[in-house]
Amino acid sequence: MDSVAYTSGKALVSLISDHYSLSDPAGVSPGTAQQMERTYWTQAFGFTRWEKWARADWIGGADTSAALSRQLMSEHACSTPPTLPPRIAPGLEMGPVAADATFSQIARDPRNGAQNVWYMVRCLDYTNLTRVPPAGPLALPDGYAGWWTNRPPS
Repeated sequence: MDSVAYTSGKALVSLISDHYSLSDPAGVSPGTAQQMERTYWTQAFGFTRWEKWARADWIGGADTSAALSRQLMSEHACSTPPTLPPRIAPGLEMGPVAADATFSQIARDPRNGAQNVWYMVRCLDYTNLTRVPPAGPLALPDGYAGWWTNRPPS
C-alpha cells in the first residue's frame, strides 16, 4: 500500500498488485515472463487504475514495447506510475520508474543478477470523473438503429 498521485491530481492511499504472465519455479520472481499487469485499488473508487507492462524484448503486434510506451506517454492518459519499494519479493527488485520519452523500470533478480527493462505500454486511469452531465442528448452514429427505436405496432 502506498499513496499514489493519479492522473486527476488526486493522491489516494492505494493497494498495488502486480500479476506476471509467468513466474520462476519457486514463484518469487517473474522468471521468463514478458508481460505484467499492475492494478491499483482504493477505498474511494475500488478498481482505480490498470497498467500493462511489457519487457523490452516482448514482441506484441507491429511495435516494440518501447514504441508503444512512447505512444502511451504522448497520449497523456495516465500520470507517471509510482516507484515501488526496491525489494518486492526474494527474487524481485524494482528500480525507480523513469519517465523521459517512455515509462520504464528495471526489474532485477538479486539471486542471479538477471535483469530486464520493462515498459508501461497501456494504462487506464478511472479517477477523472465529472459530475457535469452532457450539454444535450447523446448522439448515435448515423445509420444506427437500436432495438429501442419506435416500431409500428404489430
